Amino acid sequence: MKTKPQTSAVPDKKTESLLNAVARRESVHIQAFTDFPSALISLVEEGISSFDHGQFLPKLRVFHDFGERTDFLSRLILSPKRQAEPVPEWVNRILGIKEFCLAINGMSAWNDRLHDMVFDIFVEPFVGRFGVPLKPFDVYLFCGTYPLTPFGVHSDSEDSILLHLGPNTKEAFVWPGDIYDRIVRGTERRVNLFDVDKISHEAMHIKLRPGDVLYIPKRVHHVMANGKFSYTLGFIPNPVSSAQVLPLLAREAAEGLDEADCSFLPGLNGSSWHPMLETVAQIFSLDELRHAAARLLARSRSNGYLAPAPAHLRTCGGEGIYARTLRYPLEYLRDGNWLRLFVRGRELKLPALDDLRAAFDMFRTGERLSLSGFVSMTSRSLEAAAAIAILRRLVELGGIEESCIDFA
Repeated sequence: MKTKPQTSAVPDKKTESLLNAVARRESVHIQAFTDFPSALISLVEEGISSFDHGQFLPKLRVFHDFGERTDFLSRLILSPKRQAEPVPEWVNRILGIKEFCLAINGMSAWNDRLHDMVFDIFVEPFVGRFGVPLKPFDVYLFCGTYPLTPFGVHSDSEDSILLHLGPNTKEAFVWPGDIYDRIVRGTERRVNLFDVDKISHEAMHIKLRPGDVLYIPKRVHHVMANGKFSYTLGFIPNPVSSAQVLPLLAREAAEGLDEADCSFLPGLNGSSWHPMLETVAQIFSLDELRHAAARLLARSRSNGYLAPAPAHLRTCGGEGIYARTLRYPLEYLRDGNWLRLFVRGRELKLPALDDLRAAFDMFRTGERLSLSGFVSMTSRSLEAAAAIAILRRLVELGGIEESCIDFA
């Protein structure tokens, strides 16, 4: 059953506390941040069951005995989890082990309802408070039974917002500020430590129960202990430094350009950023960089600033009534004789036909169209087979869906 999206512009008190901690860059533990962790576990398990070993491989890592096991990874990919099979039973059936850690990046891409809930819980309030990100957020999953995080005490290059789902309690040790650097010296400070007992008295010791959130700013050292099996979702704002903005826009602007030898443009080998900027200015105009930024943002916004899902997860039901998805806009930009259509984080390049634009505008404004209605609207410019193929692709990518319920 479809549910009406949560679009409140005012975050609740716990969300506001999290946002304030992120703004101050201070670690914080918020108890009972959400009251439906078991529902999220069900969606995570459904998502893992949808992994396939074809074109769309999950970003999965397997750890055992404090080391990453690429041999285990291939065995799990080739033997997918059964729909109702708990993850520990799946791993034990395929690998014959009970102590392990699975790390899965882009987890929200594998289940639409999980994607929607992450958008409601985290993305919408973060974008409302901090602005639009240039790169999509990452949602990763850590699950398993392990005495310590497989890579020991460590710090990350980006902020981590951890939503613990359970079903069991998880322990976290966090060394805020410069405490870790003060108590751990020499070469030990440059490697990941596993002997936590001798430094745990200086740490924040936190017991994460199902539904709790823990925020850990980047470069703050921490480690987790998972004595009994549990799931934890991580929400990461993908940072883009000032040094990365120009290459990011230039790479987007260069898409579709003819390859040219730029080896000897003036300033290319300069040691400061000024010659590089001059070089980029010779290749791209300011308008081209503006268009590149617009494409980046439109592509990311069309999927709620999260990683796109594999297209094989959705199918077109045939003749029915279709409407845009409730949370995510269907956007397009005119590019000469082409329309760049942004659909749930992906881009379709279609001829700039007036009939197509009119149909897309109907979807964008919330109107509904049947398959035959879409074919009829575009009949002056497209063969029926081409129109059906476009609509099916929009459904597969998740930009539109079958709609049978109106929301007031």
